[in-house]
Amino acid sequence: MKCEKVQSITGLQRCESIPAVDRRGSFQKIFGRSTTEIHLEHSNFVIRQVNVSITETIGTVRGLHMQLGNHQEGKIVFCLAGEIYDVVLDLREDSPTFLGWISLELAPTHGFGIRIPPGCAHGFQVLRGPATVLYLHDGDYVAEMDGGIDCMDQDVGLNWPLPVINRSSRDRALPSLTRFLSDRLLQR
Repeated sequence: MKCEKVQSITGLQRCESIPAVDRRGSFQKIFGRSTTEIHLEHSNFVIRQVNVSITETIGTVRGLHMQLGNHQEGKIVFCLAGEIYDVVLDLREDSPTFLGWISLELAPTHGFGIRIPPGCAHGFQVLRGPATVLYLHDGDYVAEMDGGIDCMDQDVGLNWPLPVINRSSRDRALPSLTRFLSDRLLQR
């Protein structure tokens, strides 16, 4: 796998993994520590957990999620089946791309995923289902530090390609960008 910088969000990287294809199908190496660490912007990415989500319904949105405080984590995300509209929102106040966001369409046939730096919120919408998404995390999940931003907040300005449906109660309860930022100021 080869990772290269994406200019829209500081620290975001596109991770290319070209599958080997023959008459049986394909084989694709998603992550190899010895080769990947050379390409990662910060080579201290150590996988602490691996998660898979399967989302059946087209138009469903998951996110925008992140871990807060000292539990912020980086992620490498690949779509293994279906197709998703993947979104990353930069919430790092010291970043030159603070409050910027990027969207990419991810699918197995595209041959790439993305590496999301700590301090960014992440979510996706299913374009073709069922969508299976693989997450490699460099931090442990801490329920008390679970956070995010409401994906429908007009201040974020996301342009979802399909009508948004099927959001979890947890996602519907996520704060607006304004509330998220003011809560963060109060916690200092």
